[in-house]
Amino acid sequence: MSNEILSQEEIDALLGAMDKGEVDLETNSEAVVETEDYDITSQEVHMKDDFDALAEVYEKFTRHVRGTLEARLQTNVVIQAASKSIVKYGDFIGAHTRPSGFGIFSMTPLIGKGLMVFDPRLFFIMMDCLAGGTGKPPKKIRDFTPIESGIMRRLFGDILKDL
Repeated sequence: MSNEILSQEEIDALLGAMDKGEVDLETNSEAVVETEDYDITSQEVHMKDDFDALAEVYEKFTRHVRGTLEARLQTNVVIQAASKSIVKYGDFIGAHTRPSGFGIFSMTPLIGKGLMVFDPRLFFIMMDCLAGGTGKPPKKIRDFTPIESGIMRRLFGDILKDL
């Protein structure tokens, strides 16, 4: 945008030309807008940035969650990033075994929702620790009982406080 300002003489000349009908005030020209089709169902998703700010948030979050889980489970907890990628929702949901614990939460002041997932193997290891065990993995994956679902909701809540 230009920072040029019309002088008083130029303004007077423009107003005079408008009064005499020398300036066409009615323009039928339409603005030309170029658009590009975007298929939201396409499989091509590219990383826009390295997510440096997100990496810093993740680092702080994992430090807090580690403390929360160690206090809750009474055992040492190791949290590390497995990968960083953008995944379509359908692919993400399809990659999880059943049953999995899904927690949807608001991210105020951000727009939208967040999704936290407990893999059933991880959750049953956590349940074993909560019950005083050593954290051994389950032999067979089964549906969650109502009590286990309640414990999962509390764990979701505890973890979200760290976010």
